[in-house]
Amino acid sequence: MTMIFHKLKISEIKNPVDDAVTLSIEVPKPLREEFHFTPGQHLIFRFILDGKEVRRSYSLNSSPLTDENLELTVKRVKGGLVSNYINDHLRIGDQVEVMAPQGRFYAQIDRKAYKTYFLFAAGSGITPIISILKSVLKGSPNSTVNLFYGNTNQDTILLRDELEGLKSEHTNRINIIQIL
Repeated sequence: MTMIFHKLKISEIKNPVDDAVTLSIEVPKPLREEFHFTPGQHLIFRFILDGKEVRRSYSLNSSPLTDENLELTVKRVKGGLVSNYINDHLRIGDQVEVMAPQGRFYAQIDRKAYKTYFLFAAGSGITPIISILKSVLKGSPNSTVNLFYGNTNQDTILLRDELEGLKSEHTNRINIIQIL
């Protein structure tokens, strides 16, 4: 795989909980094929901070079946150089340097399958899992999903509103077990 970084624009920023941001990143038409991804994959970002190049990987929480833009959520890490930079400095309209999606932690979605999925996540580990979850619900209509999601407390549940929306939209196909 070629190590090419592309400059992509941030189109939206949300704050799902304190100390986390969800970035929505536009992919221009000429790059859409290169940036097509499988649910569960991640992006590698490159930043120049304090005069040094730093790279970090962040899992996509968007689904190629439901979301037009790439979305990822970055939780602030105490002392984290890049996570703090992303949370404190990135704004709508900024460009970020990103490699095409990659990684082998993913799920192949089969429209004809009758599967029961068991997904496990804790904290910010929900990001690749919610990508898989949304993709299963959209792309495998005969399958069901059980999500076990651990967090410190109610206030730290990342993407809570999105999970609740999915639960109310797919009542008979999804079971979310919150572990606090």
